[in-house]
Amino acid sequence: MRSTVASLLEHLNARWHLRGATTLGTVRLRGRARVVNQGTMTFADRVRLEGQLGRLHFYVGPHGTLEVGEGTFINYSADIASVRAITIGRNVLIGPQVIILDTNFHDIGDRTRSDAPSPVVIEDDVWIGTRVTVLPGSHIGAGAVIGAHAVVNGVIPPRTFAGGVPARVIRSLDD
Repeated sequence: MRSTVASLLEHLNARWHLRGATTLGTVRLRGRARVVNQGTMTFADRVRLEGQLGRLHFYVGPHGTLEVGEGTFINYSADIASVRAITIGRNVLIGPQVIILDTNFHDIGDRTRSDAPSPVVIEDDVWIGTRVTVLPGSHIGAGAVIGAHAVVNGVIPPRTFAGGVPARVIRSLDD
């Protein structure tokens, strides 16, 4: 009975905190989330969000999209900001304090000029470790694992373990 009530409260909490989302499946949220949606934000069914130790942040700018796939788990203090497109696949595990961006928000030379956004794709069954930063234009293949504190800038092939700054493939997971 206690777990049923807790689950119901997590669903209601998600409905309240994510009320700015465009489409919201059966999402459970423990803790808090901040949502700014000026585009299209979609959370599929069975998404779990952990925001007790640190608030989650989701930002989608005008004409931007954020899609979070079925069965995905996003841990506390994650920041996800989309100006063009961020796609997170099914059954993805995102660790604490992860940052995922599809833009740098301003040009390096002229801070008054905005930077061109570049879509980010995270395919199904990916595991992203603690404090990873995923930069604009990155593509992480299905089944890949990204080690803690890595900075992903580019393509990580499917079924590989990558880590470092910048992230590079350390080994195949098929061995």
